[in-house]
This record gives sequence, C-alpha cells and structure tokens, in this order.
Amino acid sequence: MASPAAPQEYQCDKCEYTSMNKGNFDNHYRYTHVGTICAWPACGVQTMTEERLRRHIKEDHCIKDPNQSGRVRCPWPGCGKDFAGYSGALRCCHFHQYAGAHADDDDDDDDDDSDSSDDPPADAGSVAGSGVDEESNNNADEEEDVVGAREAALQRRFEALEERVAALEQQRTTQEDQGN
Repeated sequence: MASPAAPQEYQCDKCEYTSMNKGNFDNHYRYTHVGTICAWPACGVQTMTEERLRRHIKEDHCIKDPNQSGRVRCPWPGCGKDFAGYSGALRCCHFHQYAGAHADDDDDDDDDDSDSSDDPPADAGSVAGSGVDEESNNNADEEEDVVGAREAALQRRFEALEERVAALEQQRTTQEDQGN
C-alpha cells in the first residue's frame, strides 16, 4: 500500500506567511498583497505600502453603513454582495482591489479560458522545500516595468519631500530672523 502524500506547506513569495491549506494561502495573497495603487474606479491613489493602501480602502471607500436588515453591502461599484458584518464587506473590497490591481496580468493570458481571474498567480508562492526558484519564473520585462514605475513614484515622492524640507528650513530661518 502506498504511503499518503506528505502535506504541502505553501510559502508566500512576498512575505513570511506559510499555510498548509491552499485556500487559506490564496485568501492571504488576495487580501494582503493588493498593490500600492488603488483600483477603485476614478481613484488611483498611490501609497508607499500595501498596508497603507488597505487602510485607504477601509477609510475612504468601505464605509460602515448597514442596510435595513443590519447586513453590510460591499460598496465596490457593481458588486453589491451583502455580508453579516463590516469585516466581510471590507475583505470583499480588498479582493476586488487585488483583482483590479492584477487585471493587466490576465490580459496577457489570451489562451487561458479559466474563470479564476481573482486567484493569485500560479507562481505566487512555492511549496516549501520544493527547490523551485520562483524568481526564475518571472518575466524580466515585466519586472523592469514594475521597477521603473516604482522608481518614478519614489522619485516624485523624494522631490516632494525635498520641497517640504526646503519650506521647513525657510520657515525656521524666518522664525530665527524674527527672534533676533
């Protein structure tokens, strides 16, 4: 009799998260790794971290507004799913954000007829100890585009910070001149 297969441990390629359950791993990925640019229609806010983007979605888009039955509806345009509590609606918004942030990933797969566009990419994590080098599976051109976009965003933020520092230094100089 063949021995049962050893359980697989799924390791996230973006953080330290691991799970023995593929469904839990997929939910972690879709909830946590939402990107840094808001996919809410006509928003486009860009944040420095995924955590800040999740907070932006929570504070600016996913309001606590139960309907007459006490259930909370997902406010994402076109969704309308009802949840027993606010956390379910917020989780739904994060899943929509993940799908919106990765919509371009699906456009490249014209041959793929699967309807699992909200699932994490197949190379999102690895089976621990499998020896698979996940980075070798990435497309170098896509990585360069992402890096270029991040560098441009960081450069804009750096320039804004430099302007702010200059303004604060000018304010300090003015206050010192007034004090003397």
